[in-house]
Amino acid sequence: MKSENVMVDCDTLKTTLIDFGLSEVVCGDDISEKDSGSYEYLPPEKVMPERDPYSGFKADVWSLGVILFAMIYGQFPWSKVERKEYIKVKKQHPTFDFPKNAAWHTDEVKDLLKQM
Repeated sequence: MKSENVMVDCDTLKTTLIDFGLSEVVCGDDISEKDSGSYEYLPPEKVMPERDPYSGFKADVWSLGVILFAMIYGQFPWSKVERKEYIKVKKQHPTFDFPKNAAWHTDEVKDLLKQM
């Protein structure tokens, strides 16, 4: 999932997900090895050099967390370059800081994003 595939009707605020061209059906803890997705939204296990099999459900929750972060703060949790360099050198995913200037900057929102 990515923000470009989330459509919101301005009048009703009805939200619709679109573009399921590369999607796959997963149930619960099903494991996937499918290699697809937009880099900015991929979970750590899909961008690490080893590319281990992953939980499709958990990957979707990760992507939704990135979308929510971008909706609230108007930016990704990390830059594309920063993420690539960190993974290449440290062999793990970078941490992120919350921008201080957001109207929705509450402890509940920060906790939800950290869990996602």
